[in-house]
Amino acid sequence: MSARQVVALMIFVAVSGACGLYYAYLCFEMVDQVNLKLPREKHFSALGWHYFKGRRLLTEYRRLYPSGALDNRLRLLGVVGVALAVVAAWVIGFALPGILWLAVAGAFFSWLSFR
Repeated sequence: MSARQVVALMIFVAVSGACGLYYAYLCFEMVDQVNLKLPREKHFSALGWHYFKGRRLLTEYRRLYPSGALDNRLRLLGVVGVALAVVAAWVIGFALPGILWLAVAGAFFSWLSFR
């Protein structure tokens, strides 16, 4: 692996880590905002996340804050994450079919999360 590839991968790791931390921050911000308007028995806890709990949070957020921007920021971070993974695969030297598979699968799962 060349020095340019190593530097590119280090940048990828730093940027994707920062995006991941910001994504988690936005999720907890969304939980806080939704919990302010929900009754106590329907509050979201900070632990035990899975797909259906995330979908319920997104649905409640969109219902309670129709003009809210947090879901759009999360969607944008998801797209940035997929793009970074595709670029990293290209820099590493993956074959074109692998890069295309990664792009299509990432786009599909990103769409599935925010539909």
